[in-house]
Amino acid sequence: MRRRLDLTQHSTHSVFEKGQKTLMEKTKIEKRTLTIAEAAEFIGISRSLAFRLVREGKLPTIQLYTKRLIPISVLEKWLEEQIRTPKHA
Repeated sequence: MRRRLDLTQHSTHSVFEKGQKTLMEKTKIEKRTLTIAEAAEFIGISRSLAFRLVREGKLPTIQLYTKRLIPISVLEKWLEEQIRTPKHA
């Protein structure tokens, strides 16, 4: 029989509220990928537009199991291509 975890006994404070450093801060690892939502914020568009661009195959992503990620280097190259070949409405 499985026991349920009683979440009331555990602190709900995040790592940041406790003043502890995250693994990325401790090891100085630079993030190399973004989620679609993070990429939208990075390039200054809405999340819904970013998801539509991905769905239409216009914004390149990689898929790891159920998670779609965009390597920052790929996103930067994609942005440069958009500048070089403007699309007219």
